[in-house]
Amino acid sequence: MLNLNFSNLEPLRGELSQFLIDLQYLNYLDTQNNDFNQSLIHLDLTANLGTNIPFHIGNLSSLQYLDMSSVNLSKVNNWLQVVNKLPYLTSLHLESCNLPKNFSVWLVNSSTSLHSLDLSDNNLTSSSFVLQWLFNFNTNGFSKMKSLTHLFLDYNEFEGGVPKTFSGLCNLKTLSLPVLNLDWNQIMGLLPNLIKFPSLRELGPHHNHLNGTILDNLGKQSRLERMHLVHNSFEVYVNMSHNQINGHIPNFSLEFSSRPTIDLSSNKLEGEIPSFLFKVTHLDISNNMFSEPALFLCTTNNSNLSILNLSNKQLLGELPNYWMHFEGLKILNLANNRFHGKIPNSIGSLLGIEILDLGNKSFTGELPSSLKNWSSHLDLVVLFLRSNHFFGSIPSHLCHLTHLQLLDLALNHISGSIPKCTGPISTIGHLYKGPMDFFDCDDLAFWLWKGRDLSSNLGQIESIDLSSNKLTGPIPREIMELAGLISLNLSRNLLTRRITTEIGVLWSLEYLDLSKNQLSSGIPPSIALINSLNFLDLSNNNLLGIIPTGPQQKTFNAIAYEGNPNLCGFPLPKKCPRETTQNPVVNRGGDHAGIQETEDGFITPGFYVSVTLGFVIGFWGVFGTLLLNRSWRFSYFNFLNNVKDKLDAIVVVNMARLQRQHQT
Repeated sequence: MLNLNFSNLEPLRGELSQFLIDLQYLNYLDTQNNDFNQSLIHLDLTANLGTNIPFHIGNLSSLQYLDMSSVNLSKVNNWLQVVNKLPYLTSLHLESCNLPKNFSVWLVNSSTSLHSLDLSDNNLTSSSFVLQWLFNFNTNGFSKMKSLTHLFLDYNEFEGGVPKTFSGLCNLKTLSLPVLNLDWNQIMGLLPNLIKFPSLRELGPHHNHLNGTILDNLGKQSRLERMHLVHNSFEVYVNMSHNQINGHIPNFSLEFSSRPTIDLSSNKLEGEIPSFLFKVTHLDISNNMFSEPALFLCTTNNSNLSILNLSNKQLLGELPNYWMHFEGLKILNLANNRFHGKIPNSIGSLLGIEILDLGNKSFTGELPSSLKNWSSHLDLVVLFLRSNHFFGSIPSHLCHLTHLQLLDLALNHISGSIPKCTGPISTIGHLYKGPMDFFDCDDLAFWLWKGRDLSSNLGQIESIDLSSNKLTGPIPREIMELAGLISLNLSRNLLTRRITTEIGVLWSLEYLDLSKNQLSSGIPPSIALINSLNFLDLSNNNLLGIIPTGPQQKTFNAIAYEGNPNLCGFPLPKKCPRETTQNPVVNRGGDHAGIQETEDGFITPGFYVSVTLGFVIGFWGVFGTLLLNRSWRFSYFNFLNNVKDKLDAIVVVNMARLQRQHQT
């Protein structure tokens, strides 16, 4: 006990010695009736104070630091009243104080300058009086403590959601909510509510029920040094893409409590791909330097993997026939590697596949027969097999892929005719609304139009590209039923016959390339009806006649029509022998209302044959009869003579009448 109460003597003045803090067994300190009370700024009372705190502590108006850790405040009656009288208190430590749960809530916190608050290791709940005291009767009152920089609430019994008004703590640097044990706490909510603090250095909300994703907001914490998020329910999204990370990835023995999303794309990683990476739902390790054979697929069995992007690497060898163990795959991108050989039949077991990209490799053989399994599957949206060495014909079962939105078989050795798909495939044009944010569209869609790469948003593409193959026969009329088609590239093939006159019904068509084929006859005038057409190439065919005119056709230069010696008209320098204008466009209606044609569409060889036959039959039907029947001939010519005499008489009478009228 230390009694510095000199009520009957000269009072002590100056600063109270800080050595008093070293008196570990001091249980009573009386400093009243002295002159240094106002200047005391640091007071450590980490000891058993009994049932009361000396009331004169409340007179320490300059006190800034007060530590009552490990004091059993459940037996202290007046501590809250005393602390409330400290207006400049900046640091308050009440760790392990066994704070009571029930207390009158009429008192409010008077210290608005509090910087550090430690309430850890107590039995606090969301309705504890201490929170009502600190936050003005409102557990969401954190936003009123603008000066708070350190908050420790670990080892308590909170439940419910994280207060939304944490975002008002602009100066918060340390937020500690660790070890709120999962067995007896129910802290829930999204982590982004906790990390809107630019000064945050430590974050520790582990052992809770926090959920959601850990995404962009975490990357904005430039001063964050320590973070503990274990034992929660986060949906993990690890994005370390577009860095300079190099070297090998160790094959850790990791087990994920949840299925995370991992993006390590566009780095310099090399060596063998560790199998633990395939225990996720979304995996993107494209644009790296992996060069080991793809044996990792054979050691993996993950039906939960839905997106796999291994494009733009140095992977080589044959593709493993092990895809039956990835039945959950929806997007598979293996483009731009050095695989070779045939596509394994197990690819056909991916019945949930929506996007398949095997382009820019060296695959050979015919398209696997196992793809027939997809004929009854409606989810495939993108089939990208360009720049390989496939041969054989286009399988007819592709006609049953009713949601197909991008079909690219360009730059192969496919022969035969284009299937005449009728029925379901005419519904092409459904917009794909699946998960595309995980992939760069450039990885999936490169359209080659006269040497130009035109990539677009896959959510808006309806495209067929069969260019640079060995396809023969006519362009199927059924293609004109694809009303939502935006791009059609059939160039560099051996297609023959005429361009169907119904091409004008493709209202949405923006790109049309039929160059370097053997197409003949004239260009259908209905092509002038496609106002959305931005690119046209009909060069190097056997087309003839007049180039149709229209507002959109005037924007194309001569390159679009060159290599057709028998074409004439603008924009070619060759003038047509008979300059005529195209007949106006008319609406024919009929069974297909709204489908327009031009009247030139009726001028066909059959029209001329019909006119000739009609003339011949009409001529010989009349004059042949008169020639063969004498009595009919005499009667016919007698009738003509009578008609002539009557006409002469009428003319003479009328002329005489006019003369008399003129004389009078």
